[in-house]
Amino acid sequence: MEVEGNRKSKEDFVGWATAFGKGSPPWCLISGPRGTGKTSLVHAFARENGYDLFEVNRENLGDSVTLDGVREAMFNTTTLVQSGPTKRMILVDEIDVLASAKIGSRSSENGHEHIADDENVSTSVLLKTLTDTRVPVVFTLSDEDELYRNKKLILLKEKKLCAHIKLTRVRSDTIRLVLKKIAKAERLDISDEVLTKLAEGAEGDVRAAVNDLQAIGVGEEVVTSADLGALGRRQTAAGGYKTVLDVILSPSIQTALDKLTSSTEDSETIFAWMVENLPGSRSPPTAIYASCNQLAESSLFGFRAKRYRMYGLQKYMNELMCYSPQLLGERRYMRLNFPSRLRYLSRSRAERARTNLLAGVFSKYLHSSPRAVLNSDLQLITGLAQGNDAFKEWLRRKFGEEVSELLLAT
Repeated sequence: MEVEGNRKSKEDFVGWATAFGKGSPPWCLISGPRGTGKTSLVHAFARENGYDLFEVNRENLGDSVTLDGVREAMFNTTTLVQSGPTKRMILVDEIDVLASAKIGSRSSENGHEHIADDENVSTSVLLKTLTDTRVPVVFTLSDEDELYRNKKLILLKEKKLCAHIKLTRVRSDTIRLVLKKIAKAERLDISDEVLTKLAEGAEGDVRAAVNDLQAIGVGEEVVTSADLGALGRRQTAAGGYKTVLDVILSPSIQTALDKLTSSTEDSETIFAWMVENLPGSRSPPTAIYASCNQLAESSLFGFRAKRYRMYGLQKYMNELMCYSPQLLGERRYMRLNFPSRLRYLSRSRAERARTNLLAGVFSKYLHSSPRAVLNSDLQLITGLAQGNDAFKEWLRRKFGEEVSELLLAT
């Protein structure tokens, strides 16, 4: 309950873990951007349900954690601790980072088998080892594209072997409530305005928001808007700018693809930057026309990949997107404009997320569709809550504090 956001995904994860050994896949992949609570969710579940968590990550694999240790954790379903037998769960954290890095093997001491560095196959060996597990295995993944472009992760795409649960960026209003609880517990005097700015500045990353609050609040009793100046702005816009510029100026498609895949920005964001800026190139109109045609083809593959969940098509979107600037002829520096679509969505994201959440909550109670609630009922409920204290108290008792605060938020 203390892992904020992604309520449906959390329920799915608990359902998978509870049904382990009763027909559910032995593996579960939790994917989502950094800071959305993937690792925290697993640790919290293990702690609440009496699981001994065996964690594998980039730092310990090949060092303190060996294949022998993984096998032992797989087959020993209980461990004896002071309080008695305890269930076990294996967590392989950041499998995308693990797959893209070479794991240096140590000398083989005490008969332990270490994962080899040869041909960088350590991740494949680890996954094959885990296929016979008798305990639940959870993987976390930050870069979902890696799942479709890295052949070593192919086993994670088998539905009978691995369930897939996705976490999305946490809404800014939810992050604000988290920060408010922390500030109250720490007896920190901080205005709702500052909390809102911190929440919006985190861009869906709960961990970043908490770190920011700690940075400006540690050792203080009162925090004001002036203290926000100590925090640097997040560089998402700068990251998109640099990636698009690198793709446009790349001498070849392969170089452009390397720049795109190594970027922290997702393909859809880079696509929005290119749609905004390529038509304004100083190239001949025929070259711009050909370039935009390639962007249109790229958009089709991106749509099909997302709509029909055929994620293998994502690579064609990326290739066509990287090919598009090659048709402009001479690649020269150009000043880029921030995508107007992203600017609009950024301004309205919090409000849309708030109304959609409320519509989903009230539609179940009213036995109506979320669209019907959005079109008529929500406005009436909001008006009653703002003008009638008794109705507002009933809402709080019926639907909880979070729904009540979201309804009254301006």
